[in-house]
Amino acid sequence: MATVEHEARLGITNCFSPLLEVALEPWGEDYWLKPDETITIIAVGADGPEVWPGNTANHAPFDVQYYPDAIAVYCNGADAWVADSDGNRLECGHQRPDPSPPQPRPGPAVYRLTGVGGDLHSRDTATG
Repeated sequence: MATVEHEARLGITNCFSPLLEVALEPWGEDYWLKPDETITIIAVGADGPEVWPGNTANHAPFDVQYYPDAIAVYCNGADAWVADSDGNRLECGHQRPDPSPPQPRPGPAVYRLTGVGGDLHSRDTATG
C-alpha cells in the first residue's frame, strides 16, 4: 500500500439543522447530516511543489462556505472522500432526502368583469 505524504482532514458536525447538506466540490457530491452527526472529509494533496494547487492564496487544503442549511467544502488537492465517525467511506447522496412530490400548479385565474348599476366587479371564474 502506498504511503500518502500529504493528507488533510476536516471534521464537520451538524449542531443545529434538522438536516444539513454538505457539498463536496469540485466533484459536486452531496452528503446529508442528521443532528449531532459527524463526518470527516479526507483530502489528498498533489505530488510536486504545489500540494494544494486549487488554492493559491493560502495553500490550504480546504475552502469552506457556509449557507443557512448547507456547507460547501472546496477541496484543493488531487482527491478527496468522506467518512463517517467510524471511518467508513460514505457514498455521494448519503441520507439525501427524497424529493418532495410535485405540487399541482393552480390553473390560471380567469376574471370576467360584470357591470352592476354602473359598478364593475371582478369574479374569479375558476373558483366561482
